[in-house]
Amino acid sequence: MLMLTAGGVAAAPGDVGVEGNSYLGVGPPHPSAEKPESKLWFNDDRWWASMWSVGASDFTIHMLDPATQTWIDTGTVTESDKNYRQDVLWDGTKLYVASHKFSKSPAAGFPATLKRFSYDSGTRSYSLDGSAVINDYKTETLVIDKDSTGQLWATWTQDNTVYVNQTVCAATCDDFNWNTPTALTTVAGGSGAAVVSDDISSIIAFGGNRIGIMWSNQSSGDDSFHFAVHDDTAADGVFTFETISNGSSFSDDHINLATYAGEVFAAVKTSFDSNGSPETMLLKRSTAGAWSMFEVTDGADNKTRPIVVVDTSQNLLHFFVSDVAGGKTYQSTSPIAAPNFGPLEAVMFDADADDMNDATSTKQLVSTGGGLVVVSTDNVSKTYWHMQDQLGGGQVLAAGFTASPVSGEAPVTTSFTDQSTGSPTGWTWDFGDGTTDTTQNPTHTYTNPGTYTVTLTVTDGIGTDTLVQTDLVQVIAPQPLTAAFTSDTTAGPTPLVVSFTDESTGSPTGWTWDFGDGTTDTTQNPTHTYTNPGTYTVTLTVTDGIGTDTL
Repeated sequence: MLMLTAGGVAAAPGDVGVEGNSYLGVGPPHPSAEKPESKLWFNDDRWWASMWSVGASDFTIHMLDPATQTWIDTGTVTESDKNYRQDVLWDGTKLYVASHKFSKSPAAGFPATLKRFSYDSGTRSYSLDGSAVINDYKTETLVIDKDSTGQLWATWTQDNTVYVNQTVCAATCDDFNWNTPTALTTVAGGSGAAVVSDDISSIIAFGGNRIGIMWSNQSSGDDSFHFAVHDDTAADGVFTFETISNGSSFSDDHINLATYAGEVFAAVKTSFDSNGSPETMLLKRSTAGAWSMFEVTDGADNKTRPIVVVDTSQNLLHFFVSDVAGGKTYQSTSPIAAPNFGPLEAVMFDADADDMNDATSTKQLVSTGGGLVVVSTDNVSKTYWHMQDQLGGGQVLAAGFTASPVSGEAPVTTSFTDQSTGSPTGWTWDFGDGTTDTTQNPTHTYTNPGTYTVTLTVTDGIGTDTLVQTDLVQVIAPQPLTAAFTSDTTAGPTPLVVSFTDESTGSPTGWTWDFGDGTTDTTQNPTHTYTNPGTYTVTLTVTDGIGTDTL
């Protein structure tokens, strides 16, 4: 069942981006939080998100309609507790949703879960396969990823320690059977995983055969970001540890990870607050394991909660930040190979309620095939906002058409006009009466009475999109062919000019008039002049190509 929610609100003067549906009723923080977590994914030529549904009082799967820029609530529940936050992973086959009760003071007794969903492309819907418990703690963040063997991994912080867990793998990996969580401080070389209560961790599968865990450590004397690397072929508890340091006050609890071509990209915020010092940065790990740092904003900019997304079509890194006190969400881009970030550009801003924050997007690589969608939330209006960038690929493929006429007596000949976006190269029409067409702008004749649903499927050689217009064409049975006419006068002196008006029913196509004075006419509404006195009988015979009738 698809339920249309409030969305796609027309921009008010000064607005940037698209205002969507409300998240009224959600407990703090913003439902697009937290920093390392992803709420969006791209599948089947559509962008999807786990969003709060006010009507259902649940977090549910929403689909972005590319034509209307409206989020459509599919009704599939991902989480029922308004105080839980989520991280989503689409692996190309299954959707994984990790849910945890949000708290900056971790405590036991609040299970964090992993839910798995299957996708039906025929109905564009998701169904729950099952769920499992990852840990028994409420935490600030919980992030998941999947390695090359099919093993799921999760990380979080509790009790001033970085934790990790993974699914049990024997001959195969079981998504619904998780091991006992491990504190990284118990792993050889993991002393840097002893953190303060404000620190967080994140996780990423990279290089085709490795898992990486990054965390902040704001402990006095540490002030670094750390990265633990696990080889997919090694035992679960085997890691090597790396430290990324840049002096006192370097780290903060802001981390968002991406990967491409074996490299790891981390969008981070530092604790440097002075002007001229880097405030948000990109940390880049080469395939050889060397880390380099690139400033995006400095302390004078007052920006926070960075995320990074990799664009493979343009070979760009898209870096998003928001104002520290809430306000606008901004984007800066840089080449992947040699990071050098340009000026910030506002991509989401509510002129009436200036409190945008917590940008979120996808773990996936993005390209012109689907573009890029980023969501932020406005804590004043309590609404979701989003921006969409086609990444140089033009409009998103979306089927659309008009038809005329769409009602009448049989037969009805209807002309269809394609109005699809996204440069389609192929069209398949189903007229609902058992006939189809593959031209762009077909004309079709409905010969039988009935109500017809028309479907258009378009393709651009990469993907497809379908629009169904239910009960679009209404065809009624034709009335019986019956000759009828009126005249504007029936008597008068000669010469008498009489105008005849056809009022026949049954859709005649031919008319034969006999004016009773030896003359005839075959126009539909003739005018005739009587020159001689007398009384005349007028006869009209009509035909519809099948039968005739005479009056």
